[in-house]
Amino acid sequence: MARETDALTRSVQRALQDTPLSRLRLGRLAGVPQSTLSRIESGERRATPAVAASIAAALERLGGTCSAAARSIRQAARSTDRTGR
Repeated sequence: MARETDALTRSVQRALQDTPLSRLRLGRLAGVPQSTLSRIESGERRATPAVAASIAAALERLGGTCSAAARSIRQAARSTDRTGR
């Protein structure tokens, strides 16, 4: 059964696909288990606001194109806060 993917999860999935870091390295920087990142990327799990914020903070510290991914996650989080989805 396929689950509907919310905007926050889609934003995190895009960031995970675009980052030059391995899941292990990003997970360590964000303080999030690699398995959680893999499950979000595969669609087995939705991104929580806390996990998304941790990933965005880690990407922001890296700078460059990763900063754009962090902004995208934060924008999706704000949108989710307003709509509840």
